[in-house]
Amino acid sequence: MTTDAEFVPSWVYSMADYCQMFDLSESDLEFAILDYPAGISSFNAEMFQQGYKVHSGDPNYNMSLVELTSFSKTILDKNVEHLKAHEEILRDSTALDRIVSDWEESRTTFLKDYEQGKFESRYQMMMLPRLPFDDQQFDIALCSDHLFHNHTAHKCQQEGVITELCRVAKEVRVFPLMNEQGDIAESLGQVMLECQQKGYAIEIKQVAFHQLKGGNAMLRIWATTCAVENA
Repeated sequence: MTTDAEFVPSWVYSMADYCQMFDLSESDLEFAILDYPAGISSFNAEMFQQGYKVHSGDPNYNMSLVELTSFSKTILDKNVEHLKAHEEILRDSTALDRIVSDWEESRTTFLKDYEQGKFESRYQMMMLPRLPFDDQQFDIALCSDHLFHNHTAHKCQQEGVITELCRVAKEVRVFPLMNEQGDIAESLGQVMLECQQKGYAIEIKQVAFHQLKGGNAMLRIWATTCAVENA
């Protein structure tokens, strides 16, 4: 469970949010997609309802539905409390009630799908340092974790998360790129440099999702060479 000392403010995303913040086109939705760490996003549930399939991984997916219901309520309440205390980070402070309502709806949609999704292996418990997938098994890996917050644990795992996602997917998309203060994270430049040194192409791309001030950019990382299988 997450303690107060470990709590890192986050967002509760829907499929519409994902399509905006990761600039997902209709053709992208047909690809093999990994969402890690997926948290209590309703992306997988909504994609499944529309006939698509997503693999969602998270260290907390070993929990039962009862446990995750309680855990997610605690996380949601902490995020709401944080957002209400820092309304100045919102582009539109009058949108606070709507945002909270959207979060609650996404959480409910996720929980309703959780047990069936676990049975179908759409939700899997997984964690670093190695995810249970082959090299470049996915076309796209999505990371909506707040990697660039100044929290010590997140600083330590930035490179590890991105490196492992680059192993299992041909392209990685990361959102958001801000720290807690709403500024572009100082560590972003170092992460981008390390990706380039490993031979990856990178791009910072403006996206349609723009709930937070300055928070409308994602990082794209993709391999410039194709993996060749030995005969």
